[in-house]
Amino acid sequence: ISRDVSEYRQLILKLQRSEKRFKDILDTATDAIISFDENHEIILFNNAAQRIFGYPGKDVLGKDLTLLIPPKYNKNNRHIKRFLEKKDSDIFGNTISLKGVRKTGEIFPIELSISFMELEENVLYTAIIRDITEQERMKRKMLHSERLAAVGRAVAHVAHEIKNPLMIIGGFSSQIKSHLENEKDRHKLDMVLEEVQRLERMVADLGDL
Repeated sequence: ISRDVSEYRQLILKLQRSEKRFKDILDTATDAIISFDENHEIILFNNAAQRIFGYPGKDVLGKDLTLLIPPKYNKNNRHIKRFLEKKDSDIFGNTISLKGVRKTGEIFPIELSISFMELEENVLYTAIIRDITEQERMKRKMLHSERLAAVGRAVAHVAHEIKNPLMIIGGFSSQIKSHLENEKDRHKLDMVLEEVQRLERMVADLGDL
């Protein structure tokens, strides 16, 4: 008895190519892709996830998702829990900000989007996670720069407002001194002029700053 199995062989080859293509996509993705079941046990952990969280895939497969995203660091955890239970949370199809934990114990900011697929007997969840540590660092740096710029503008304005009265005080003091004959009075005006010059140097330094 013989049977032509070439059709089955072609089907197997197609499945193998499809599986390889899917694996290539997972392995070249820059974002972490993590799949887990209804018990929150991780069943897929791509290369980017290994790089971001610092765990080899074999160390996290079968482990609870809270190993990577602990509830104690995430105020949005209740939304995730509601989504996993009822699948009608407002996080479905949206990106939320959370905190992840690397193998080293470092807590870092992440953005997470989550979806699910209902199979015959259970539900498969897939989370796409992006490490936004660098973006947050740049955001803080930009905010710091904006604050420094605001301080600079305020200082420049104050320096300008002080400079004009100092010029008037110095000019009038010099004129008054030229008409005084009393040595004590002239000495007092010399002290005033010295202080004016000191303040003018300070204003110039502020301008440079």
